[in-house]
Amino acid sequence: MEKEYSLLDKVFSYREEEFLEEIDNDIKSLKDRLKCVDKKEIKNIISSIPKENVELKEKLENGIDDLIADYNILVAYYNKKFYKQGFNDAIMLNCKCNKE
Repeated sequence: MEKEYSLLDKVFSYREEEFLEEIDNDIKSLKDRLKCVDKKEIKNIISSIPKENVELKEKLENGIDDLIADYNILVAYYNKKFYKQGFNDAIMLNCKCNKE
């Protein structure tokens, strides 16, 4: 069964690649404000924990990976949600202005 897409879904998927480029540009312009924590650096710090703490090391590494994945999922969700909401608001405003 093929999933039906709304007009908003179609417009979003059409512009999604442009959003990714814009996000990269935004990150570059915000670089001075970001904390720029390097995942590799954190993994190196964790690997310096003594060998007898293997379970702790694994929990920390998995926790960091999960935290990053969760953050990325949330950012993607809100980007899509607010784009669609803004686009819908623009259409509704245009319709209201044309009626008057």
